[in-house]
Amino acid sequence: MPITLNGSTNVITGLAVGGLPDGCVDTDTLATSVTRGKILQVVQSKKVDQFSHTGTTHTKITGADQSGSGSVFCVKITPSSSSNKILVTTQIMFSVTLLSYARLVRTVGGSDTVISIGTDTGNGQASFFVRSDATDHYYGSLPANLEFLDAPNTTSEVQYSIEVKAFDTNHKTYINRAHDVSSSLYGFATASSITAKEVAA
Repeated sequence: MPITLNGSTNVITGLAVGGLPDGCVDTDTLATSVTRGKILQVVQSKKVDQFSHTGTTHTKITGADQSGSGSVFCVKITPSSSSNKILVTTQIMFSVTLLSYARLVRTVGGSDTVISIGTDTGNGQASFFVRSDATDHYYGSLPANLEFLDAPNTTSEVQYSIEVKAFDTNHKTYINRAHDVSSSLYGFATASSITAKEVAA
């Protein structure tokens, strides 16, 4: 079939699949649906040291961002479009003396928003919580995993971090260590991570 160019509609007919030379079509010339859902960037922060917290006030886990900067364990990502979403994945290694609660926090321009939480029924809200005592995970750490597709609606830098609190002032939350580290048999150190991926709208 001969190739025909319609001068009125600018439509080319008769072009076979693969008939264009390599490099002449880029992402901008493709249909929007081709790029929708594409992962545009990935950032990850790891925490390999230990952290503990006593009390019922939500407190951000200390550490650094993916570049090793700051004093909060977090990832920072700057969306390329306000319509894009951010897929946040966490693995936080907990051990506790009784109960521990944690919340995923989005920070934009210094303003915190707690996300991925349930509707408050009068007992508080959390992204996840961990129960442990001497009969189950006293001698180990427990992974708390979370995946949440966030819509920050901004092109400003977005920070994702984790806040934790203990059951009461007599109990502790530990990150990256067991409750009891008195023996080399069960005092192993663990690591936690937060990953953020920008997803094209």
